[in-house]
Amino acid sequence: MIRVSSNTVSNDEPNYEGKVSELRQLIKSKIADQIAFEDLFLLKFLRARNCNVDEACQLLTSYLSFFDKHAECFNVEISRKVIEDGFFIACPQRTSKGESITFCDFDQWDLRKVSLADCMTSIISGYELLAMDTQTQENGNIHVFDMAGLTWKHVSKFGISEVKMFVNILFFSFPIKQNKLIVVRENSFANILFKLAQPFLEKQMREKILFIGTDVGKLHDYISPDILPAKFGGNANEFNYNKYSKNLKDNEQRLLDLWKTIKLEK
Repeated sequence: MIRVSSNTVSNDEPNYEGKVSELRQLIKSKIADQIAFEDLFLLKFLRARNCNVDEACQLLTSYLSFFDKHAECFNVEISRKVIEDGFFIACPQRTSKGESITFCDFDQWDLRKVSLADCMTSIISGYELLAMDTQTQENGNIHVFDMAGLTWKHVSKFGISEVKMFVNILFFSFPIKQNKLIVVRENSFANILFKLAQPFLEKQMREKILFIGTDVGKLHDYISPDILPAKFGGNANEFNYNKYSKNLKDNEQRLLDLWKTIKLEK
């Protein structure tokens, strides 16, 4: 029997116990009956789908399939290099609703050093770590894309399979409740990517995407300027990418233990 995670739902979460049990039974019938998923591992998939058992099972199935196809993208070392270059970060503060906030800055994607796969790897590591956090599980995430530096050379790295993979990371294959995806300073190249992505986006996903152009003040409807740096119209310090990279390093063993278990299951 393979055990994923090492904890159970605590006694102060009685409302989840029945749902976890239902999900476990559904997994046995639809995925595999020889895997003993632990409660807290299952709970993050349930919370990501608002305790809808069928949708949580579908999300878990998608997660396992994604891991099977793209195991090389579950890599902390590569993620840290991309993060230190300034492409991806999870903000240390949260919104007033308790949501986590993640950022991708395409102006910091140096094609001479970083591949598209590396960029996606950094998001995967960040999402996997966030998915272990109870507040993020319950309150969800807002992802901000700063597209000011996006060029045709960047866009040319996206084939249909890469676009679909990116969409899966954001919406379909990880236990992250994506509340809003906000695109800042988009240009014509960003519009090309969005058109390529549209066939893979369900209506409810498209409705979560907000384009605000250069009016970064609109970000403040969702994220307080007190936790945003000046480039987003805020008054906080610039993001500390090296500190976030160190945080990822400090939690590397937790991620490696999870991924090792998934590999064994495969």
